[in-house]
Amino acid sequence: MPTGLAVFAPYARAAAEFVRSTLHTVTWRLLLAAQAFGGTLGLFRYLEARGHGASPHLLAARLCHEVPAALFMTLAACAANEAVVRGWPVRRAFALALACAAAASVLVQMQLGSWLGAEPAGSRARLAFALASFVGACLYWGMAILVFLNRRSAARMLAGVRNAELERMRLERRVIDSSLASAEAQIDPPLVLKRLAHIRGLYDTGRPDADEQLEALIADLRDKVARARADGGWSGSALGA
Repeated sequence: MPTGLAVFAPYARAAAEFVRSTLHTVTWRLLLAAQAFGGTLGLFRYLEARGHGASPHLLAARLCHEVPAALFMTLAACAANEAVVRGWPVRRAFALALACAAAASVLVQMQLGSWLGAEPAGSRARLAFALASFVGACLYWGMAILVFLNRRSAARMLAGVRNAELERMRLERRVIDSSLASAEAQIDPPLVLKRLAHIRGLYDTGRPDADEQLEALIADLRDKVARARADGGWSGSALGA
C-alpha cells in the first residue's frame, strides 16, 4: 500500500492538471480587459469619493484595491469554468472560486497598502477594511463571474448541439452511401441501357408493346430501389425524393 507522500501523488497530479487547464483558458485579451475594467472601477470610485475630503493617497489605494481584484477574479472565473467542465455544480464552483479570489485580493491589497502608506491605522480598522474589501470584491465581481460562467456554458451547449447535428449528418450520409451502393449492386446499368435501347427501337418501329415494355422496366427499377431501401434503412426523403 502507498505510504507517506505517495498517497497524495494522485491528488497532486490532478491539481497540476487542473491548474494547467485553467491557465490554458486565460488569454492576454481577457487579462487586459479585466485589468482595464479594474482600473476604470478604481478611478470611478476615486472620483466618487474625491469630493468628500479624500486623502492624496486615495487614488493609489483604489487602484491597489481594484487592479489585483481584477486579476484574481479573472483567474477565479477561469478556474470556476474549468471546475464546471469537470462536473462540479455551478453554484459550488462559483462560490468557492469567488471566496478564494476575494480573500487573495484582500491580502494583496493590504500588503500593497502598507507599502504605499495607505493602510488604515489600528488593528480594528485594518480588520474592518479587510472585511469591507472582501464583501466589496464579492459584490462587484460576483455578477461578472456569473455572466462569464453562463456565457461559457451556453457556448459549450451550442458546440454540443452543433457536434451532435454534424454527427447525425455524417451517419445519415453513411446510410445513404451504403443504400446507394446496395441499389447499384441490384441494378445493372448496362442491362438497363440495353433494355432502353430495345424499347426505343420498339417506339421507332411503332410496335404496340413498346408502352408495355417501358412500364415493365419502370416497375422492375422501382422494385429494385424499394428492396435497396428496405435493406439500407433509408427513405426517399433522405435523398430529397
